[in-house]
Amino acid sequence: RRTMKLILSTVGLFLMTLISLNAQNLEFGIKSGVGGAQIHLTDLPDSEVNSYLISPILSYSINGTLNYRSKGLWGFSIDQGLIKKGWISNKDYHDENKIRLHYLQLPILSDLYLTDNLYFSIGPEINYLLTAKNKTNYGTEKINDLNRKFELSGVVSGAYKIFDILDIGVRYSHSLTQTSDKVFWGTDELNENPKELKDYNQYLQIFIKVKIKN
Repeated sequence: RRTMKLILSTVGLFLMTLISLNAQNLEFGIKSGVGGAQIHLTDLPDSEVNSYLISPILSYSINGTLNYRSKGLWGFSIDQGLIKKGWISNKDYHDENKIRLHYLQLPILSDLYLTDNLYFSIGPEINYLLTAKNKTNYGTEKINDLNRKFELSGVVSGAYKIFDILDIGVRYSHSLTQTSDKVFWGTDELNENPKELKDYNQYLQIFIKVKIKN
């Protein structure tokens, strides 16, 4: 409930800001990214380090973008679209698990322009889980019920304008809320005192942005 209230408050604030802006300062475009995603486990006991062999999975995204830049050094961006996250466990072993998570995402970023061509962005990323699947050597199963529907992440990125209609950049995201509940567990060296581990999505992508209206 707290996550939902934060999401609705953040979206509402930016929509109100957008309405008050001069439409001539808005840009529209399409952004596409590709890179790697994996899970970050915390509270992992030393005895369990080798039990979770986590490897990255191919991540990609496609977004429609809306950008505003003031006459000064700041602006903001809203990117709504789809993204694939996930990870691979026990890669190169017989019991490999390939987790694929598809989200509807909404990054809302504050932009800082160091020059006319170079800018950095930071802000929250709101995600809603559409599908979750686990692919093994025995087939594919849906695991939507094991993952949280809503996810709140933090995003940082840097980009460079190559041409008036084309930007290229890199973006990193790490979730602030857990990806799942009661999925990962660890024990001490005596295989006792089970403890739930916290898991967080993260990804790193290279992206390009094509402006379709300036």
